[in-house]
Amino acid sequence: MSRKSIQRRFIQPPAIHATATAVVEISRQYLTLKELCQKSRFSPATIHRLKDRGLIPFLQPAGPRGHLRFPLDALDACRQKLNGGEEAVRSGSEPPKTSGQPKKLTGRRPKWMLASPGISS
Repeated sequence: MSRKSIQRRFIQPPAIHATATAVVEISRQYLTLKELCQKSRFSPATIHRLKDRGLIPFLQPAGPRGHLRFPLDALDACRQKLNGGEEAVRSGSEPPKTSGQPKKLTGRRPKWMLASPGISS
C-alpha cells in the first residue's frame, strides 16, 4: 500500500468532523446521569424518580432506552418546580380537617380483637 492510500483511510471527512464538534458542544451544555449524581449528591434512582415525575428536565437523544442528558441548570429547574408546588399548597385552601377518631376499617374483626373487653365495634 502506498502512503497516500493509508492517509486517505484515516482522514475524517469534514461532515464527520463537524458532527464530532457538535457532539462536543452538546456535551458541554448537558450532564450525564453520573455527572449529575456527583454534582447533586443524589442517587441515580432519585434522579430517575424526579425525571419520571416530570420535575427535572432531560434529553434522551438516542431515543427510548438510550442514554440520558440533563441540562446544566436541571437542578435549578427542579428546585423551582418543587418550591412552586410547596407555595401552591401553602396558598391553597386549608388542609381537610380530620376527626379525632381513626377511620373504621371494613371487614370482619380478628378474633383477638373480639375477645378483648373494652373494645367495641
